[in-house]
Amino acid sequence: MFLIFGILFILYYFICGFIAGFDLSILWVWPAAGCFFILIHVMNRKNILPKAVKILKVLIYIGVIVFITLETVIASGFLCKGTGNLDYIIVPGARVKGDKPGQALEYRIVGAYKYLSDYPDTKIIACGGKGSGETVSEAECIRSELVKSGIPENRIYIEDKSTNTGENIKYTFDKFPFLKNKDIKIGIVTNNFHIRRSTYLAMKRSSAKIYGIPVRYSIILLPHSMMREVCAIIVDTIQGNII
Repeated sequence: MFLIFGILFILYYFICGFIAGFDLSILWVWPAAGCFFILIHVMNRKNILPKAVKILKVLIYIGVIVFITLETVIASGFLCKGTGNLDYIIVPGARVKGDKPGQALEYRIVGAYKYLSDYPDTKIIACGGKGSGETVSEAECIRSELVKSGIPENRIYIEDKSTNTGENIKYTFDKFPFLKNKDIKIGIVTNNFHIRRSTYLAMKRSSAKIYGIPVRYSIILLPHSMMREVCAIIVDTIQGNII
């Protein structure tokens, strides 16, 4: 089992790298885990597995159980349906290439456009600052693409200082305190794997009704993104950011 997973992890690293670039966030986890699993397999076959590593194997099995549990929670976000006539929708930022949205952000923008077109009274908060390799902020990229598609600028609010999902949500609710009103309804428009953490973060910040509105994502890159979400959920839980 360790050998098979080790080989698959290394192969998956190269597949993701060729598709999305080897600078993809924490992509190094896959070859590191692959080499580690293969090492355990070799040592086990040669019967030289130290006692400490045998204990580590048990910890790995426990980690797998925790991982599967969290992945089940993340996958449940795929089933969210949102609701109509929300007061606001929030679009968390994602990678921008120059001044054009990357794949994840493009899906979010398309999803937001469809919702805003269907419900003309709904307003949107576009989130995200400017990161490395980005000539505009992620929020500005969202706004620009929506305006090009015909959404009026007066329906679009901007939060352009944040650098990650936690900051997207925190800075948005700090900048626009009216979003904390318990009588309004807010939707989070983001990729399916990202729904659960984003909505949990928002629920921590506001008494408003929060709805997840999932949009699609690359099937090939989905396992990597879901693995990364597990790490992010653990960190956000430890930091007290999630309800």
